[in-house]
Amino acid sequence: MRTMTQALGVALCLAFLAPRARAQTIEASDKAAIAVADSVLAALSSGDSATLARLTLDSAVVGGVGLRDGVERLSLRTW
Repeated sequence: MRTMTQALGVALCLAFLAPRARAQTIEASDKAAIAVADSVLAALSSGDSATLARLTLDSAVVGGVGLRDGVERLSLRTW
């Protein structure tokens, strides 16, 4: 019983001393950037090159690294 009381006392002390979490606000521009990044990742995952081309700059380069038949490969694509 004494160990449980000590553990409860330590837990209460730590909870009291812990800094209070503050709510973080996300600006509209941050939300837009996150939405574009999510769309790019979804396009990459699904292999949707048309959407990926629409979301990236003309000078963008997308690279991939993989292993095929025991050989490492690097592929680059520009739009």
